[in-house]
Amino acid sequence: YIKQIPRTLAGKDLEIVKTLNPGSILQVPLVVQEQTVAIMVADPTRILTPADITSIERLCDQIAGAVRTTALLQATQEAREEAVASKEEAEVARAESDALLENVLPTRVARELKESGRVEPVYYDSVSVLFTDFVGFTTAASKMSPAELIQELDGCFSQFDEVSRRNNMEKLKTIGDAYMCAGGLPVPDDGHAIDACLTALEFRRFMVQMAEVKGQLGFDFWQIRIGIHSGPVTAGVIGQNKFAYDIWGDTVNVASRMESSGAPGMVNISGATYDLVEDLFECEYRGKVQAKGKGELDMYFVHRIKPELSADEEGLLPNAMFEMARTNLDMEEINALKEEMSGSLSSGSPTGNGKATLTANDTGKQSDNNEADQRSENERRQSDRRTGSERRKHAGARPLSEIDMEREGW
Repeated sequence: YIKQIPRTLAGKDLEIVKTLNPGSILQVPLVVQEQTVAIMVADPTRILTPADITSIERLCDQIAGAVRTTALLQATQEAREEAVASKEEAEVARAESDALLENVLPTRVARELKESGRVEPVYYDSVSVLFTDFVGFTTAASKMSPAELIQELDGCFSQFDEVSRRNNMEKLKTIGDAYMCAGGLPVPDDGHAIDACLTALEFRRFMVQMAEVKGQLGFDFWQIRIGIHSGPVTAGVIGQNKFAYDIWGDTVNVASRMESSGAPGMVNISGATYDLVEDLFECEYRGKVQAKGKGELDMYFVHRIKPELSADEEGLLPNAMFEMARTNLDMEEINALKEEMSGSLSSGSPTGNGKATLTANDTGKQSDNNEADQRSENERRQSDRRTGSERRKHAGARPLSEIDMEREGW
């Protein structure tokens, strides 16, 4: 407390006195927990007594406490806001990580990996594996720039991804110009072979449409070759830094041979797959065809959905009868239903979708050149073949540990 300002001041002190022109000055430090948080400067209008100064000091203590409390509240609020922002950032990052993981792995498999840190290998009794390959790709690719090549492949495979998703097929990978997907996993599904054939027909139709568009523009476009085989596989996740969901087993090898032993623009399936879909699709028996490393195998071309089960003229879209047939009914039951319905439908009248006509005896046309082979093959298979509903039984999935125990005789 300076009762009277001396005139001998210099420097900053002199500048302050000249600016404020105080008669006297009272400076009281605001101290909290032995730390000065501020300094109160006053210009008393009268001479202060010791009691006045004591009262002012007490007031300053209260002000110091308020200043400190305000500072703590502000710091707490800032910390809370930072924590909320950090939590939101962490949630966004986690969501992005989960989305990326589910983009690489099937949702069910990704969830298992997140929850347990690993994925248990699973043995599937029956799945359908589909391979595609582009015919003439190497020649066409040599005429494209790298950017054009990637753009064309991405356009095809993106469409394949959408078709696969819509038909319950799990995309596994692409290898160069080859595309691989499978039905009946990771969630077992007894209609996997049907889904695979529907997917293949859509793939083929898309490639035909693309070739037509490219042709009108004066560009060449490659054809597709598709192969499908049904059987047991083992599925699991490999890798630590880059996860990959994959399948193993001879079924995969045979499916690859179905593709390579096929023909451009055709869907080639094995006898095992044919047994699961013959009631629903028009198929052409090719006979026993030599497959690399596998000897002679029964093969069939899938042309379309049977007319009476199709909602469109091309045989790509299933109708209501198709959906009934693929669930629990075999063709004998379907034919009985058609006969039942024929009483309320005039001969040759369209179904509710206006596309297909119900005829009780129409079971699909066979190719003239292969009719005898088809009949002979069907007779051979008939003796030991199960009914459609029995064949399309639930395709079970079991952990590999259970399979190993069975093999060891536990």
